[in-house]
Amino acid sequence: MDHKGNKLGKSEGNPIWLDHKGNKLGKSEGNPIWLDLTKTSPFDDMYQYFLNIFDADIEICLLKILFMTEDAIQEVLARHNKRPEDCFGQKTLARTVVEMAHGKVALKKVEG
Repeated sequence: MDHKGNKLGKSEGNPIWLDHKGNKLGKSEGNPIWLDLTKTSPFDDMYQYFLNIFDADIEICLLKILFMTEDAIQEVLARHNKRPEDCFGQKTLARTVVEMAHGKVALKKVEG
């Protein structure tokens, strides 16, 4: 409440997301990912973006973007770290984000 007893609105925001090098992730860094299909295609942009995430950035993306438990995140990281060349962490991010944003049909098209 303010000094006159009026209810105040509430607002929340997210801190800026940084990669492992301290660089911002997002639009101002030239790598925007939009939910709008006319701005970001599920395959050419969104799926590929997450496939190209550095290994060191997988955990922060899992924590910030996906609705996963800490145990599930640790499971993904452990599987990824056993065979980083398989890109399990990146594939988990890419698949999940595309499915969340555009649905299972889009994900099936992306994965061919």
